[in-house]
Amino acid sequence: MTYNNGKTLQRGFVTGKYTLTALLAGSSLIWLASMLFCRETTSAAMLFSFGMPVWLSDLASFAVYVLAAVIINSFVVLEGRVSWLGGLYMWLSALSFSLVSNIQSAVSALMLVLLYTIVLSCYQRENVQKWVFTSSALLASFSLLEPRFLYLLPVCLIYWATTSVLGLRNILAALFGLITPFWLYCGVVLLQPDYNNLLPMVPDRLYSLFNGCSFALSLPVVPHLAVELLILLITTSVFVQSTTPAKPIMRKMFTFFVFAGYYLLFLSLFRADDFSLLFAWRLPGIAIMV
Repeated sequence: MTYNNGKTLQRGFVTGKYTLTALLAGSSLIWLASMLFCRETTSAAMLFSFGMPVWLSDLASFAVYVLAAVIINSFVVLEGRVSWLGGLYMWLSALSFSLVSNIQSAVSALMLVLLYTIVLSCYQRENVQKWVFTSSALLASFSLLEPRFLYLLPVCLIYWATTSVLGLRNILAALFGLITPFWLYCGVVLLQPDYNNLLPMVPDRLYSLFNGCSFALSLPVVPHLAVELLILLITTSVFVQSTTPAKPIMRKMFTFFVFAGYYLLFLSLFRADDFSLLFAWRLPGIAIMV
């Protein structure tokens, strides 16, 4: 009886008419409470190299996560499109209090979702080279603002390999896409040195990616990582034993999110200073797996 009640409750949640409304309302209340009672008392927040008041950072973060949720809700990774996926993403982000007033993590998460949208479009299709070029150029462009986006290059390469788009023409398209934004940046700085102030210390920030890598596991994040790992392991087990989704491209897309989850989780162990950002990047995959 208990099992049947559980299945009924699960079915009611998945197919419920008001599931999305409930998730959005609940997450909005949690966001509001976090803004009022759990935010830091500092007078300014940072968006890359620009400062802003904390209250504006709170509102902007919420708006950015809503926009990211709208994009995530358009992902077609599972058969039988889940209409409340964006609401679940908002719910998970609301429960992560450290993300509420972190405008830089919020904007980076939106950039990540935009990047994923283009990367997932890279599969065997007509004119796939333009999608490969666009996704790699977008990755490089975002890396100029946030160099840690280069962490995602292996994830993109693995997905391109699984979708069999790493032929010679596609490899050249990816290389040209990666080179173009940096080439334009160097050209602008060479011709107009004053413009270097718009993106300060890009070389130093890129170099910092390869320094300070050491294993660090603090006690407060252990339960956090354990829950994420449990979700990943259960998802992997169910996915391997199931024929859902049945479409090959959907299975490759889902595999992409599973691999990204393991990769970013493992990376967090060696980049303790980047834990908050990497967690914000893992949230879309966690929402899909849940």
